[in-house]
Amino acid sequence: MAHHETVERPAGPASTARTEVNHATWSRPVTEVMSSPVIAVTADTRLSQVLGAMLQTGRRHMVVVDDTGRCTGLVSEWVLAQTSTADVSALAAIHVEQILTGPAPVVPTPASVADAAAVMVREGVNAVAVVDADGHPVGVVTGSDLIRLLADHGHVPIELDPAAAAW
Repeated sequence: MAHHETVERPAGPASTARTEVNHATWSRPVTEVMSSPVIAVTADTRLSQVLGAMLQTGRRHMVVVDDTGRCTGLVSEWVLAQTSTADVSALAAIHVEQILTGPAPVVPTPASVADAAAVMVREGVNAVAVVDADGHPVGVVTGSDLIRLLADHGHVPIELDPAAAAW
């Protein structure tokens, strides 16, 4: 069984401040934590091209847009990995439209960080596209963005596992 040490913060006034920061963190505009500019692909893009764009840009999610530039979906590296497990060469034969499942998980630009998190939980996804009033993508918020935000504001209890540090 692994040994974990919990780094605790002192109780008292700091706890109250942490609660206030927590509310402030979750009510922040989603535009403050999103990645932008958006890297977009269309439904007729081959998955091998999506993978190439991800490798070239370092992004793990690509927004799918229609011919008017409106967001119609998101493609994640996880979906690419699942699709290619049987045969990597299949990525060249499969188009984005073949793997999209339902409407795009989106939040509007005025949404809060809490709104984005709620959509991720409700939809069972790890990213949402941030769209303007016309449905055009302006950014992407990922679960990693939310964890980073919480960690930066002291909301994530830090556990140190000495065994994990050894590898």
